[in-house]
Amino acid sequence: MDKLLRNFRFATIRLTLAPRQDLVFTEFPGFTLHRAFGRALQTASCKDDDCNGSPCLHPDQCGFGMFWDRKADELTPKKFSAIPCPVILSLPRPSGAFYPVRGGSEDEGGPPEVRQPVAWPKGHPLELEIVLIGQAMDHLKLITQASDLMCRRFGLGPNRVKLESSAGADEGLMLGGWDDLVMPGDRDCSTCEMEFLTPMWLEKGKQVVGLMFHEVALAVARRLAIMLYSFCLPRRDLETWRVIEGWTRDICDEAKLNAERLAHREDYARDWYGSRVKQKDFWMHGYYGRAIYAGELGPFLPLLRAGQLIRAGKGTELGWGQMRIASTDLRPG
Repeated sequence: MDKLLRNFRFATIRLTLAPRQDLVFTEFPGFTLHRAFGRALQTASCKDDDCNGSPCLHPDQCGFGMFWDRKADELTPKKFSAIPCPVILSLPRPSGAFYPVRGGSEDEGGPPEVRQPVAWPKGHPLELEIVLIGQAMDHLKLITQASDLMCRRFGLGPNRVKLESSAGADEGLMLGGWDDLVMPGDRDCSTCEMEFLTPMWLEKGKQVVGLMFHEVALAVARRLAIMLYSFCLPRRDLETWRVIEGWTRDICDEAKLNAERLAHREDYARDWYGSRVKQKDFWMHGYYGRAIYAGELGPFLPLLRAGQLIRAGKGTELGWGQMRIASTDLRPG
């Protein structure tokens, strides 16, 4: 499995943006960002004037069809009806803040009121990170074109506020692979503090579960597994997938035996987004906050660092599941 993991590669693009007008998100900001970037990527990718992108007429040639709206095929494990997108956008948040709490409930029959709207005043810096996994890195130029198109043409929010970039994508570009996630001395780590910046939507038997270490580790491993298989390997076959899937089960078993949660301060969050296509509001649930884990954590640290890039749980493409290693006993925060 170590040989397969070394195929994992990634790139991160960090942009510092500033809205030209006051920017307020009246709906879930991750959904707004995802929709705006997807539309910009489709426009930048499409080479056919007659193509409206639904469905894409040239999915094997179009960046939008190859990874943003990629469909499952005969080599996709049957348990996956869709393939996660290898272009991952961070959820815009006020600097240094956790996810803003919103009210309401599913039983109320409508969207909740926003208690703390996510807003930026005109000119206030907004940090945006874009993570590319595997084959998506081959389309770096296309991604930067889409970012610029989203900022200058489509904008964000209900008023389509335009944004200006104070730093080019090349200035905030970082490339890496699995070996960059393995640090000297990792095996000696015994405590780790994690920050869950946006809610982790983890389910077990259709019940939302808290931030137990084995649940977090399993969620990251599962997402890493399908990303690795779909976008990083030179060739795909179901025998290879069975090896990767076995590794995810081993990760969960080892996490249950070798690690525990010592302390935590987590809050429950729910939010919603309205699908214009399905004419329906979709509810999202999860926990966010901090947790301290202890045990033989060394083997899991590269996995947790990968989780900082790829997120975990449900709703990741809309910005949920963002996490950060705040500190370890080897590297205090």
